[in-house]
Amino acid sequence: MTIFRRFYIALLLLMAVSAFAAENAVTETVLPNGLTVLIKEVHSAPVLTVQVWYKVGSRNEHTGITGTSHLLEHMMFKGTEEYGKGEFQRLVKSKGGRNNASTSNDFTNYWELLSTEHLELALKLEADRMTNALIDAKELDAEKVVVRSELEWRENDPEMLLYTSMDSAAYTAHPYRWPIIGWTADVMNVPREKVYNYYRTFYHPNNATLVIVGDVDIEKTMALVRNYFGVIPKGPEPPPVYTEEPPQRGERRFALKREGSAARTMVGFHVPELTDPDTYPIMVLDQILSGGKSSRLYQSLVEGQIATSVWSTSGSSRDPGLFLLAATGRDGVTAEQLEKALVEEVEKAASAPPSPDELTRAKNQLEAYLIFQNDGVSRQGYQLGYYNTLASWKYLDTLLPRLNAVTAEEVQRVAKQYMTEDNRTVGWFVPTGPTAGGQGDSSMPGAPHFSEQIAANYRSESDRMPSAVPFRSNTVIASNNTQPVAASDDPASSSTSPKAAKPKRVVLGNGMVVIVQENPSNRTIAISGNLKAGGYFDPTNKQGLAKFVAGMLSRGTQSRTALDIAKETDFVGANINISSSTEAVEVSAKALSKDFGLMLDLISDQLRNPTFPDEQIEKLRGEMVSELEQEKENTELRARRALYRSIYPKGHPYYSQTIEEDQASIKSIAKDDLVAFHKKYYGPETTVIVIVGDVEADQAVSAVEKQFGNWQPTGPARKIDIPDVALASEPSKVVIPVMDKSQADVFFGHAGQLSRDDPDFYTVNVMNYVLGGGGALDSRLGSRIRDDMGLVYSVYSWFEATLGEGPWYAAFGANPENVDKAVAATDEEIRRYINSGPTEEEFKGAIDYIVGVFPIRLERNDGVASVLLSAEFYGLGMDYIQEYPKLYRAVTINQVRAAAKKYLHPDRRTLVIAGPYK
Repeated sequence: MTIFRRFYIALLLLMAVSAFAAENAVTETVLPNGLTVLIKEVHSAPVLTVQVWYKVGSRNEHTGITGTSHLLEHMMFKGTEEYGKGEFQRLVKSKGGRNNASTSNDFTNYWELLSTEHLELALKLEADRMTNALIDAKELDAEKVVVRSELEWRENDPEMLLYTSMDSAAYTAHPYRWPIIGWTADVMNVPREKVYNYYRTFYHPNNATLVIVGDVDIEKTMALVRNYFGVIPKGPEPPPVYTEEPPQRGERRFALKREGSAARTMVGFHVPELTDPDTYPIMVLDQILSGGKSSRLYQSLVEGQIATSVWSTSGSSRDPGLFLLAATGRDGVTAEQLEKALVEEVEKAASAPPSPDELTRAKNQLEAYLIFQNDGVSRQGYQLGYYNTLASWKYLDTLLPRLNAVTAEEVQRVAKQYMTEDNRTVGWFVPTGPTAGGQGDSSMPGAPHFSEQIAANYRSESDRMPSAVPFRSNTVIASNNTQPVAASDDPASSSTSPKAAKPKRVVLGNGMVVIVQENPSNRTIAISGNLKAGGYFDPTNKQGLAKFVAGMLSRGTQSRTALDIAKETDFVGANINISSSTEAVEVSAKALSKDFGLMLDLISDQLRNPTFPDEQIEKLRGEMVSELEQEKENTELRARRALYRSIYPKGHPYYSQTIEEDQASIKSIAKDDLVAFHKKYYGPETTVIVIVGDVEADQAVSAVEKQFGNWQPTGPARKIDIPDVALASEPSKVVIPVMDKSQADVFFGHAGQLSRDDPDFYTVNVMNYVLGGGGALDSRLGSRIRDDMGLVYSVYSWFEATLGEGPWYAAFGANPENVDKAVAATDEEIRRYINSGPTEEEFKGAIDYIVGVFPIRLERNDGVASVLLSAEFYGLGMDYIQEYPKLYRAVTINQVRAAAKKYLHPDRRTLVIAGPYK
C-alpha cells in the first residue's frame, strides 16, 4: 500500500480534536547539553514539522562580517561530512517532504515538513547539520555570488531599499542597523575562517530550540531526540550582545532618489522589546492603525485617495525595535504628502484614546489571528520556535489574556510616549521620473498573482514557509527556493487536508455548485469560489472591465456602504477577497467558524447586490491607474508582459496591452459599463463555492441555499473557449532598458501548447519539474545556473496550463554582467535536456516528490478548499485527491523524454530582458 493511500485512509479514520490546537499541551524538555526540546502532539493528520531555531541573526554581527548569519544559512545546504552537497534537499524531497530555512535579526531557523514516518530522517539531518557542516571554501565563494544576486534583486525593490536605509538611519549603535542580508563588500570578502568560526560559535545545542509538532508520540520522539541530539556536546556560551541603542534625541531624515514611478514614505519610532509590558498596547495600536480596510490608515490614505497601499507593524523583537508605518503614493502624490498623512494619524492616536469599537475590533483581530495560526502543524511549530527564541514559548499562554486586558487609555499612552518627533526617523523614496516604457502587468492571464509586498515582508531572509509570522512583524519571504514549483497542478502551494469523510457536493436548483469538506480540528473555516466572469469576457475596447467590476463589489451594496462591509469583516478578524483573472472571478475568505453565517451573508451581498457608487468608482479608477503606473518600475512584471505580448496576437484573451493602453482603457470605463457587465455575467449558473473547516456539511449547504438559493441565472452556463496559438517561426529578443536598477529580469519562453485537460498534462509536469519546476535547488536549471555557475539567486521554469494553452517559460534575475552567460547556459541546458531527457534517478525523484508532497500540501483548510475548487473548475472529479497519485505513477520515463522533445522549443522562443542591460 502506498504512503499516500495510507495517508488518505488515515484521514478518513481520524477524528480531529474538538478544541482548537492551541489548547494542546506542549512538553518541554532540556537535555543535559542545553538543547531545549518542545513537542506538541497534533493527531489530526499523519504529518509533522521538525524545526531547529538558533539564537543567532544579524544582531550578532559586526562591521566586516555583516550578512554572515544569512550566508551561513545558505552554506548549511552545501554538505556535511556524511551528506554531500544537495543531499539534505534530495533526501527530504524523496520522502515527499519540504524543507528550507530563514534568517532574521534575532534568529536562524531550519525546518522540515514530512509524513509522520519520516520523523527520524528529519532529526538525523538536523543533528548532523548542527555540528558537521563543511563550509567548503570553493562552495563558499560560489555561494557568495548567489547571495550577491539575492541582494541585487532586493535593491530593485524601492520598499526594500527604504527598509534597509531606515534601519541604518534609526540605529546608530545597536546591530539591528545591519541589513540581514549584509553589506555587499562584507558578503563578498568575509574569509572562510571567519564564517566557520561563526558557525562554531553559535551552532550549539545550548543555543538552540528543537520544535516538533504533529502526529507523534512524545516518549518515542524523545528517545530519537536523545539518540541524535543528546550525544552532541554542549558548546561555549555565545558572546552576549550588550550594545544598547542610546535614546534618540531628535528627528532623523533621509531620502533615496532612484528611477521609479511612485513616491514612498516610511516612518519609524523606537519601541521596547517583545517582553516589555508596553508591547501589548503597542500591538493593539498597530491593529487600530492598519488592521483591515476599516483601519485608520486605510481610511485616511487609501480611501482618502493619497496612497495605493499603507501598512504598519509593531516591531516585536528580542531587543528594542522599530514601530514602522509606510505608504506608497498614488500617481502625482509626493513623499512629503504621504509623510504628512501618516504623521497626522499618529498624532491623532496620541491625542485621544481609541473608540470602544476600535479597541474591540483590534482585540478580535488579534484573537482570530492566533486561532488561524493553529491551522496546520507548520504554523504551530513556527509560533513555538519564534517565541521561545525571542522570549519563551510560554509567552503564548498569556498573550491573548494580556491583549484583552489592554485599555483604551494604555493605547493612547504608548502612542503619546513613543511616537514623538524626537523619537522619529523618516525616509522618503523620491522617484527620479516616470519609468519609460509600459511592459509590466501583474494580472497576466493564468499567471501567478504578484501583489506588492507589505508589512509581512521585511524582517528575515526565508523560504516560503507556511506563514506564521507573529502579527505583522516584518519577514521577507526569499531564501533558497522562492519560485513556484510547477510540478503541482493545484493552485495551493501549502494547503490543508480533509480530515473526515469525502467532500459533499450539491448542485442547487439555480445551477450553483456547493462543495463542503468537514474539518473540526481547528475552529476556523476557509471559503474558495469562482464564477466565469473574468477578463475573457472583456469587450475589445474595454480591457480591464472584469477586473474593475470585481474591485467594485466590496465598495457598496444595496444594504451596506464600503465602510460597513469593511467594519463587519474586520470586527470579527475575518478576510474576504474578490478578484478577477482572465478565466474567472475568484472569491476567497477565512473566518472563525462562529462567523460562518456572516461570511456567507457578506459574500452573497457583494456578488449579488453591488450598487457601483460614483464616488467609489472614481476612487478605484485612480487606484488602478496608479498601480499600473507603479508597474513601470518593476522589471519582472515588465518582462512578463512583454513575453505575453510576443507570444499571443492582439485580441487573444492572453494578449497583454501596454500599460498605457490599459490605463486608457480603465479611464474610458463608465458606470453603465460596470452595471451592464455585472448584470450579464454574474449569476449562479457558473458559480462554485467550496467550504472547508469546522462546519457540518448539511448545515453548510443549507446556509448557502439560504443566501444564494433565490439568485436567478442570467442564462445558460457560459463556456470559455480560448484559441490555441502556434509557435513562433523563429526566435526573437526584446530588451527593455531600465538602467537605474541593480539586476535584470529575464524570461525565456514560447507558446506552451498545453491546457489543463490535455492528456499529456501530468507527463509534462514531471518533465518540467526536472528541468526547472523544482526551483533553484532541485532542478537542472538550478543546478547549472545557480549551483555550479553562481550566476543567479533564483531560477525556475513554468507551464501555464489552464482552460487554454498558456506559455512555457524559464525565468531568473541576474547581474547585467552575467545575463548573457546565464541565457547561454539556460539555452544549452534546455537543449541537452531535449536530447537526453531525465535520468532514471531524476525521473524517480520527481515522481516521488510530486506524489509524496501532495498530502503535505494538504495541511490547511484554505489549501484543501483551493484544491477542491480546482478539481471542480477543471472537471477533475471529487475523487481527484484519491486519484492524484495514480495519475502521476502512470507516467513513464519514455513519455517524459518524448514530452521534452514535443513541448520545449528553444529555437522558437522569445527572450525578454528588462533592467540595466545593454
